[in-house]
Amino acid sequence: MQSRALEMDASTIAAVIFGTVSLAIGLIGLYLAFAQLRVSLLRVSLRSMTIRRQVESYDRGEGQQSHELATTADRGRVL
Repeated sequence: MQSRALEMDASTIAAVIFGTVSLAIGLIGLYLAFAQLRVSLLRVSLRSMTIRRQVESYDRGEGQQSHELATTADRGRVL
């Protein structure tokens, strides 16, 4: 005697397989999206660290001189 609860017709089996495959594709897409986000955040972090190092290694004396030259040039234009 077969139990009616264990019987599945072909359309039910196809629906379960389709749902499982769809779920797997969705999870793979989600994983790839988070991996891309992680790579993007890493690039931004590295760029920020590079800029910070450039600013720290910048000679403040040269910065002051260029600022004074720009101010002098602006005064010359006004006069």
